[in-house]
Amino acid sequence: MAAFGRALTTLAEQQSSYQRAQTQAMIAVRGTLSDHEQRLATQEGRLDKAAQVMGATIREVRNLKERLDPGATITDEQAAELSTRVKVIAEELTRQTAGTPHQKNYYASLFGELHRRFRVSSYMNLTIEKYEQAMSWLGDYDDALGRATTDPDDPMADTRLDGGY
Repeated sequence: MAAFGRALTTLAEQQSSYQRAQTQAMIAVRGTLSDHEQRLATQEGRLDKAAQVMGATIREVRNLKERLDPGATITDEQAAELSTRVKVIAEELTRQTAGTPHQKNYYASLFGELHRRFRVSSYMNLTIEKYEQAMSWLGDYDDALGRATTDPDDPMADTRLDGGY
């Protein structure tokens, strides 16, 4: 019976030692798991940020493709530039013909010719390709009127080549 008691005591000590080792191993595994969870959260955050950047980049590329596609219609900014250019030329034609029998509504005439020449119901429906042609056509009017554009992006920056108005 004494041998049985020693065996039982040895078994209890071994079980206790085994449980301590298991507990230490579990603590180590939990620490490693916690570290991996933190790394995973960091990587997920980076992936979310990369997805946002890619989404914005894709939207920008689509916008650029639409703007650069020769079949795409002009932007609001381009429409405003064209309209302003027509207005400036029409005002100059009206000024030059003031008091003569040739005076008419040049604004309507220019837009009518633009619609006819480029086969659009509205200048807003011009394609990018036709927009460039229309601006060139209006540039020809500027040349014929003795005008030069000092800043191609600002149609209001036109000046007379002959020294002023």
